Amino acid sequence: MLLAWGVSETEAVMAGERPTPKSVLGLVGSYALAFALLVLGSVVGGAVAISIAAFAYGAVTSGEGVQDMVNVLALQGGLGMLGLAEGEYSTSAASAIYTMAFYLSFIGIWIVFLIYLRASKRVKPILGAVTRRTAGNTPARLGLGLLLGFVLNGACVLVAVLEGSFSLSLVGVNVAGIIAVFLAVFVQSSAEELVCRCYLYERTFRVTGSHVFAIALSTVFFTLLHLANSGLTALALVNLALCGVLFGLAVWKLDSPWMAFGLHASWNFTQAVLFGLPNSGGTTPFAIFGVTPGTTPVARFAYDPGFGIEGSAMAAVVLVAGCALVWWLGERWGARPTDLWADAGADGPDGAGGPDGAGGPDGLGVPAAAPNPSAPTAENIAIF
Repeated sequence: MLLAWGVSETEAVMAGERPTPKSVLGLVGSYALAFALLVLGSVVGGAVAISIAAFAYGAVTSGEGVQDMVNVLALQGGLGMLGLAEGEYSTSAASAIYTMAFYLSFIGIWIVFLIYLRASKRVKPILGAVTRRTAGNTPARLGLGLLLGFVLNGACVLVAVLEGSFSLSLVGVNVAGIIAVFLAVFVQSSAEELVCRCYLYERTFRVTGSHVFAIALSTVFFTLLHLANSGLTALALVNLALCGVLFGLAVWKLDSPWMAFGLHASWNFTQAVLFGLPNSGGTTPFAIFGVTPGTTPVARFAYDPGFGIEGSAMAAVVLVAGCALVWWLGERWGARPTDLWADAGADGPDGAGGPDGAGGPDGLGVPAAAPNPSAPTAENIAIF
């Protein structure tokens, strides 16, 4: 058997061997552990977000109403305690801080997973997925993700307005609030990508040797995380899965978790904050534009009033188009995924060393990573 000769499990699978029962069991354990860490991260992040929001609100109001903000975020009171009306938009400091805290609560996932990745020798190479060790993690790819997320979601909104699903009006512009909320949305979106397209993607690829399996299984996990969302429909589930595939293709075809971060963040920010529409069924009060007061959105090709843009047929169309575009760009630029497991034991104390270049004449193409016969064996990766 190839594994007996010290060949890595990924290389063995590519050569025709199947994953061992032990490695498959370990992969199942990884998914279970990911869910447990998500729950723990949510608890930690909630405490962090409430603390930051209380401090920020106190600074804005000279200490008045801080307990009200804490109570609302802790689900001990409604938005009325902050002078906000349910279902209405605002650019006030209270709405900005509340919305910021809502998204910032995902910072706990970053905290918990980074601690785990640094503490576990078996998965420490995955830290390279969020650093410049992954050659496709460049500012250019991050910017491309931000742009593409805006264009794809914006196309859905444009069609929805043109077909009469709703009309939009300006709520207001609070520059400080927009910046704070955008950063919080980026934390939220990138935290989900850290779990699904970094940790679970790399663990699945490590065991199966297949990027297709890595995308498929991490997408199933990502989709299931949204089962409790308000207004969920069968079409919304399909679109959530297409989002997972799109983000996964950014990792596979363009070697860039950072691009997945940008895509996810821009998609969410565009629909929820720029246009004030439901984000996967959930709404927050802070928005730049919003549905015109006194009007009621209607369900049509490009919009689902219950779940938002993501529940529409138009979203399916643009997400498939986005997948095709990312695939084409990957083929055109000749990008190849960085092998985070190669030289895993020779990357320095944090397991995330290595070159940080992003080859290619346009600063976007990425050279293929060289295979390494000394990569860890199946016995070293079987458990989590």
